[in-house]
Amino acid sequence: MDADSFKTEIQNCDWIFDLFAIGHDYITTRVTPSDLDANYPDLASEIGRLAGMHFAELLVTADGGVPPEVLEFLRPAAGWIRVSRVDLEGVPFLTRLLALLRLIDEVTAGVSYFSFGLSPREWPKVRTFLRSNHNVLSKNPNRRVILKPLSLDTMDWWRVAIARGWQVPLERGQYHHRLFHNLVRLPESLDHELKNIVLRSADDAEKSVTGNLRVGVIPLVKGMEVLTSRAELVPGPLRIVDVPPSKFAVEVETGVDPASAYSEIFAELDGALTTLCEMETHIILMPELVVSDEVLERVKSMLLSIAKKGGPTPFLVLAGTFGRPDADSGKIYNEAVILNGRGNELFRQRKMHAYTMHGYEQPK
Repeated sequence: MDADSFKTEIQNCDWIFDLFAIGHDYITTRVTPSDLDANYPDLASEIGRLAGMHFAELLVTADGGVPPEVLEFLRPAAGWIRVSRVDLEGVPFLTRLLALLRLIDEVTAGVSYFSFGLSPREWPKVRTFLRSNHNVLSKNPNRRVILKPLSLDTMDWWRVAIARGWQVPLERGQYHHRLFHNLVRLPESLDHELKNIVLRSADDAEKSVTGNLRVGVIPLVKGMEVLTSRAELVPGPLRIVDVPPSKFAVEVETGVDPASAYSEIFAELDGALTTLCEMETHIILMPELVVSDEVLERVKSMLLSIAKKGGPTPFLVLAGTFGRPDADSGKIYNEAVILNGRGNELFRQRKMHAYTMHGYEQPK
């Protein structure tokens, strides 16, 4: 986003989460998330100035609106009309913008459905908007902002894992999400659709998992036999075939009797699911590209059967993926299916294209 576009959009913005998106996009190519204290030495004092001006209360009272004090706080010394690009990209202005974005992020904790014990008297308009807008906070469809899940270090099972020697995986790149705790600016998607889905309390494991997080894996496939023109996954009727010029696919062999072709897989699956449920496993995972529709239906029926008998079931089952055709175009997508403990589908997800790393992310 160039400085002129930013100046125009920020002055005409009337929704605080659209303003957050505009500000976020502006700092993305101008502010490096690391070394903020060194590069923006007045950031702490600007945050303190906002606190002294009771900006948090102003934002909560505005309930999604943009108080006039916001533009006044950001206003350059030369004023909005005469301000130069150099001033809008200078350290003093970026420091004030960073302080404001961080405050917007901070006060948003009061409307986040990831937090418990929220006051129903705060943010009534934003809460209504959030429910009617598919859990997206922004009004501008081209600059989507959603609520950010709680960090791992707030969860009991993660603290237990760290105490037992697990290491936090290193992140690559200069990701700006590290600057914020409650808001996420979603990148634009040109060739796919993103849906933000909030699980029901009954399907959410966060409040119930204490101590160890128990994760079980059901491999399903034991081996592969390579033939002249294909490879057979064993046991079962799945075959790896060439897709010219340089791709492959996993398909179900045609002309087979499902009852006999899947008999060994079903026997392994039934035993593994039963055992993992008896162990009170929280999450069950299955492999990529091998969970065909026949196997998926078996998983659903087994989970429902165990639940009806009153046995323990997992919170989530990632029932692997398989190549499934789109109902409209017929194009094959590598699609994952997520189930709850009773075998009900929560959602499906098609694999996105590889992530493109931006220039500002490449140093690390």
